Amino acid sequence: VAVRARPRDCPEEVWERVVEAERISREKKFGSMLGSLGTALGVDKGTIEANQERIWEEMKRRKASLEAGEAPSPEPSRGGPFGGLQAAWKKLYEEADAMGYAQAVALSSKLENQGLLPRVVTKDAPPEDEKAKAPT
Repeated sequence: VAVRARPRDCPEEVWERVVEAERISREKKFGSMLGSLGTALGVDKGTIEANQERIWEEMKRRKASLEAGEAPSPEPSRGGPFGGLQAAWKKLYEEADAMGYAQAVALSSKLENQGLLPRVVTKDAPPEDEKAKAPT
């Protein structure tokens, strides 16, 4: 299924290859059964279009380098078939870590304000004694 309209500078038979390459790429990532049901796993129309555009741009780049007599440079490795999944997991972990840190800081501050925890002195915030001595 061609989701994105074919670019004007792309011949129809080449665009069919681009669409097929994107479908095969999706199947490799999610498996043949889930590849067709990719939208259920979060592969939306925008992602498919972006992949098709990326494939078309890479084809144009390689064709231009061949016409210039240069050997095409290989595409950088993305960490194997699970590179995208690994990157998504890493991002999710970093977001959860940041949220956990923010919640811990908020809880500590609340407990400090209630007097249940002693105030933590950091280089950014002087201790309470110095705040009282500082001229206002």
